[in-house]
Amino acid sequence: MTYLVQIIAAVFSAIGFSLLFNIHGRKLIITAVGGAITWGVYLIVFTQTENVFLACFVATMAIMAFAEIMARIAKTPVIILLVPMLVPMVPGGDLYRMMTNLVMDNSGQVRFYGHQLVMEVGAIAFGIIVISTAMQLILKMHAHITEQRRARH
Repeated sequence: MTYLVQIIAAVFSAIGFSLLFNIHGRKLIITAVGGAITWGVYLIVFTQTENVFLACFVATMAIMAFAEIMARIAKTPVIILLVPMLVPMVPGGDLYRMMTNLVMDNSGQVRFYGHQLVMEVGAIAFGIIVISTAMQLILKMHAHITEQRRARH
């Protein structure tokens, strides 16, 4: 039951940021579904592996692929859909705990939460890069194949 509550919270966080970015209609529904996918994939991977980096990485790759596909269907830039969908992945809690421990001069906890923070942010960035690069390669290959077919006819 707690996982369902977390996924619902992720949906509302994606909707909230979508509204801040003035996203409405069909795109709002897409970002809401994306928020659910993001946190759902994260929970599945983290439950199975207990590895924060892997969970963030896989969830980001899944949502990046979803955003790439849905952006083409909705005829909108990928970034418009991606940012609200990634909101559930923002490691705000670890940033808060790191900064709290920094103020309290607890260097061991600062290092721990700082390490967590860097891992999570790195996994998110790496997931975006992997899927974005793969998508660019796919599109270039498709364009090349289409060009070759046209040249033959």
